[in-house]
Amino acid sequence: MTRNVYSIALLLLIDIFITAGSVFLAKYLQRLLPEVCLPDELLLVKALIYSGVAVICFYFQDLYNWRYWRRSSELTSSILLGGGITLIALAVLYYIFPVIGLERDVLLIALGIGLGASFLLRLGYMKLKFANNTGTRVVILGDGENAKFLFQQMRSGGYPVIFEGYIGRNNWDLPSKCLGDVKDLYTVTKNIDPDILVVAPDGWRGTLPIDDLLNIKLAFCDVIDAPTFYENITGRILVEEIRPSSIIFTRGFLSSQFQDVIKRGFDIFFALIGLVLSSPIMLLTAVSIRLESPGPIFYLQHRVGKDGKDFKVIKFRSMRQDAEKAGPQWASENDPRVT
Repeated sequence: MTRNVYSIALLLLIDIFITAGSVFLAKYLQRLLPEVCLPDELLLVKALIYSGVAVICFYFQDLYNWRYWRRSSELTSSILLGGGITLIALAVLYYIFPVIGLERDVLLIALGIGLGASFLLRLGYMKLKFANNTGTRVVILGDGENAKFLFQQMRSGGYPVIFEGYIGRNNWDLPSKCLGDVKDLYTVTKNIDPDILVVAPDGWRGTLPIDDLLNIKLAFCDVIDAPTFYENITGRILVEEIRPSSIIFTRGFLSSQFQDVIKRGFDIFFALIGLVLSSPIMLLTAVSIRLESPGPIFYLQHRVGKDGKDFKVIKFRSMRQDAEKAGPQWASENDPRVT
């Protein structure tokens, strides 16, 4: 846990250095064209503000989570989305406080340099983690379909995981070696000394060697269940394997008042930005609905929120006014109710 915190802190500092440094590099490149270059006494302050906004936007794209592996395409998408949100947030900020704004060409050059450097930093880390057998060393406790699923998913996805084998009965269908029986769990795990022991049994409820698992977790390595391991590595949830205990003992459902206020503030801020940017499209949509069919432009739908409280969602009407006179129905292909 401590090592993970240090890694995130180091990455954060590197990103601050990269994003702030990209502003100075962009300004230097601008100076190669003296006719468009203007002196800027507040360049350091502007660079730090730009860096802070970029880092916050990267955070909301989960770019500081090293726990799961991203493919190059997923990383590219996250970086570009982070850059796009950064550009929108800065545009609003510069509109409100023009004095802290960077020149347009400097901003675009700095954004391009920063996004490219951040992409290469993360791509290099992931490639290094998987090269020369430096991936996460894993032993699986289980010999059935759950274990087989993990083996197949990790290998087909190219994730940085090195399977040392599995503990259980010998199963020739598993693409890895059997390290020993469950009764030898503690000894085998001690000898292998993996980074993670994944508990992935089929129907062993109530028969797990709890004492051995506890001793292993206290002495050697992390012990996690299959759904948690899958989520940590891939960033996706194994929905069919979710158990009530997984939800009960998972952190993150409760939040402090401070977190709620911060989240609400960001929600309102980005919602207003979205409304402003999409207002021309919404206007065209409203006109199209009015020309297409008679009736109101908007449609109210009831939803149930936290603590069972009802609220209404305002949507553009996309069906006839009497579309649900016979009760709610799923939309179908070539649905005649659609306007």
